[in-house]
Amino acid sequence: MTSGLAYIIAFIHTAVLAYIIFGSVRLIKNGKKLLVTVFFTFSMVSFMLSGLYWIAYDLLRPETRMPFAANEIGECAGFLLLAAAVSAMTDSNKEVNDNSGLPQKAQSVLKESIFSVLFTTANVALWIAWSGEWFEDIMVGGAFGYLLCTAVRALKQRNILSKKEWLIIGGACVSLIVLQTISFFVTKNIHTALDIACFSLLAAGMLHFIVRWIKSRKNAAPISSFCLALAGFSWTIIAMYMNSGIFYMIALAVSAMMMILLLLSLRKEVMTS
Repeated sequence: MTSGLAYIIAFIHTAVLAYIIFGSVRLIKNGKKLLVTVFFTFSMVSFMLSGLYWIAYDLLRPETRMPFAANEIGECAGFLLLAAAVSAMTDSNKEVNDNSGLPQKAQSVLKESIFSVLFTTANVALWIAWSGEWFEDIMVGGAFGYLLCTAVRALKQRNILSKKEWLIIGGACVSLIVLQTISFFVTKNIHTALDIACFSLLAAGMLHFIVRWIKSRKNAAPISSFCLALAGFSWTIIAMYMNSGIFYMIALAVSAMMMILLLLSLRKEVMTS
C-alpha cells in the first residue's frame, strides 16, 4: 500500500515538474530575466530527470537500495542551478529594503551563512550515520548547502524575515539536529516518538513558509515571494532527507507545491520587470 502511494506521489511530482518546465519555457520566450528563467528551467529539468530515474529503477529493481547514480547527480545539478537562478535574480535587482549600511549587512549575512554551513554539515553527518554512504552524502550535502546559503543570503539582504522569525528558525534547526542525534541512542518506541516530533516541527516550518508566501503576494515585491518559496522548498528538502516512509512522501508532495510557488513568483517577477 505504501509502495503504491509512493508511486502515485512520484508520478504526480513528475507531472507537476513537467507543468513547471512548460511554464518556465514560455517565460524564456518572453525574453525578460532570461538568465534567471534559463537557470530555473534547467533546474526543474534536473529534478524531473532525477525523479524519473528513481521511478524507473524502483520498477526494475524493487526492494533494492539504489547505489550512487544519476538521481544524485540530477539533484546536485538541480540545487546548483536553482542557486544560480536566485543569484541572478537578486544581482539584477540591487535595491535592499534596509538602511543598515554595507558593513552591518555583510556581517549579518556572514553570520547566518556560517550557521547554514554548520547546519548542513550536521545534516550530512546524520545522513552518513543513517546510510553509511560517505561520498554520495557529502556531494549532495555540498550542493544543498550552497543552495541553503544562497537562500539565506537573499532573505537576509532584503529583510524578508523578521528577527523573531530568524530566531525561531534557528532554534528549530538546532532542535532537529539534537533530537535526531538522540534518536540513535534510544529504544525503538522513543525513536518513533522523536521522529514524529521532528516531522511535526518540519511540518510547522513548511506551513509557515506557505502562509508567509501567501501574505507576500499582496504587498511585497515578487522577488520576496520567490525567496520565501525558495526557503520553503529548502525546508521541504530537509524534511525529505530527514525522513522515510509516509513522512517522506508528504514532504515530497509539499516540495512539488513549493516548486509551483517558485514558478508563480518567477512569472510575476518577469511580467512586472
